[in-house]
Amino acid sequence: MSALTGDTLSSFPVAPAGSPGFTVFYGDIDVVGASGNILVVSSYQPVLRLMSPTGAWIQDIDLTPLGVAGMSGIAWDDATGTAWISSTNGSVYHLEGIPPS
Repeated sequence: MSALTGDTLSSFPVAPAGSPGFTVFYGDIDVVGASGNILVVSSYQPVLRLMSPTGAWIQDIDLTPLGVAGMSGIAWDDATGTAWISSTNGSVYHLEGIPPS
């Protein structure tokens, strides 16, 4: 969306051809400033989806080992290279060391 007008600039599926299945009910997106890549979270699966600015799937990062689930919000901190993820149950997670190239 355009920050100036609110118009849609581009759209694409969250599960493009060749990617694993991915569904969003409660979810969120944010952009990695350095690369323009898009981070997507969903309450349906415990993975952080990384997509290119053109909508190509790059990778899914499994957050199951960290106990992160039911994700409903994400904020990427470009200054520190960390993510803040909120969940549908009110938990907030601060994740470091995830590779959001």
